[in-house]
Amino acid sequence: MGYMRGLHAQPVEYRVKSRILFALYVLGPMFLVFFLPLPFFRSPLIVFLSEDRLVAVSAPFVRVAVAVCLVWFAVASGLVIWPSRRGRAAGPREWSPRALWGAFVGLSLVGSGVALIHSFRVLPAGIEEFAHVSSLAPSIGFVLGTYILRRGLARGLAALMWVLLVIDILVALLVPVLLSKVAPAALSTVAILYGLTVSGVSWRRQAAVALLLVPLVLVALSSKEYLRMRFYGSDSFHRGGQTRPPSVTSSTPPVALTFEERLAAFDPSKVALRFHRASGPLLLVQFGAWRILQRTERISDLAYIVEMTPATVPYAGGVTYVPLLSKLVPRFIWPNKPRETVGQFYGHRYAFLDPPDLVHSVNLPIVTEGWVNAGWTGVVLSAAAMGVALRLIWTLWIGPTGAPGNVLIGMAVVGTAADAESNFSLVVGGMLHALLVYVSLAAFISYWDRTSARTRTAGRASSGIIVDAPGR
Repeated sequence: MGYMRGLHAQPVEYRVKSRILFALYVLGPMFLVFFLPLPFFRSPLIVFLSEDRLVAVSAPFVRVAVAVCLVWFAVASGLVIWPSRRGRAAGPREWSPRALWGAFVGLSLVGSGVALIHSFRVLPAGIEEFAHVSSLAPSIGFVLGTYILRRGLARGLAALMWVLLVIDILVALLVPVLLSKVAPAALSTVAILYGLTVSGVSWRRQAAVALLLVPLVLVALSSKEYLRMRFYGSDSFHRGGQTRPPSVTSSTPPVALTFEERLAAFDPSKVALRFHRASGPLLLVQFGAWRILQRTERISDLAYIVEMTPATVPYAGGVTYVPLLSKLVPRFIWPNKPRETVGQFYGHRYAFLDPPDLVHSVNLPIVTEGWVNAGWTGVVLSAAAMGVALRLIWTLWIGPTGAPGNVLIGMAVVGTAADAESNFSLVVGGMLHALLVYVSLAAFISYWDRTSARTRTAGRASSGIIVDAPGR
């Protein structure tokens, strides 16, 4: 990674504090989807299966599921946080103001444009995979713009600076919220705050940004269900202009209920919530909280998997990891490369999907995937693989100094890795796409920066002006 190297090797101490922050950013979303529901639900936990069936998972299996999560997170985060030996390493190269501006403008205009198109339209296969990576571009653009302001590099361009920052915020936060997709807005908020932290922005400015962004996400969480029911046919906006997913032949066709009917039928006790049924606006808050928990919580599913495997359903024996073998081959080289079907495999194997449903899929989180394949052995090996991958990303692309190039590349990669509900091969595929996109971008900017510097130096030399060789 030549664009990250300084002119001279310098000793760099990989501080535990920085790695803890990195581990929290990457593994925090996964931790929350398993542990956040516990204070809100009581045992036995309720699991929703196909054909409107409900299964209650008793407390002993819930306790095993909690132990599985604790072991997985302890191993994965431990490998990231474990102190490294002091040694000599090349210091990150500080980009010139010209290169910083090139990256900022490119991410804010081109990146935000692609991210916006990706929010509304399904793009052709291959392009779609790389366009998905651009969804984090506005957040990274905002971080680099803030860095430029902090360094005082926006003199004479303040108006353009603020226009681009507003574009970044609108695409990263407001557009997903209006489309009733809160998760991308929440991830962008976390990415922005993390990027500001690792790039050295003061805590006061971070607090000011948090006061502006976090309330927007909190309001979006409470209004998501209303937006979905009123405007998008009980679901979020579907790219391509659809308001509902494709119809599927099912033994029990879905019953279309209005928002008012769903709210009237909502009973916290029947879904294992600890609340008593409220009335008025508080009932709307309860209903919205339950829908969010139901959509994101994964501890009940894991407890159900622990109960079923291997007692009723045998271990999968590594089947869900097979797609890893094809991840290194781009689709434009292998057009007929098999697509991910792990969500279908998992959904049908554990009766989350109706047998004839060949359209939808069920997310298989990395933690659960380990148990599905090999029980405790699979959990430990899965966590170790994730921890090693994140440690490698930290070592090669981020480090403790937070130079702009590191933030640009590192945020893209770890933002993809922070997908809390995807299986391991999907996460690895996302990392590879992010690396290809952002390493190419950084290499182009670095080349352009060096070429521009040589041109300016040659121009001054031809005018009789003696200048030093460009430094860091």
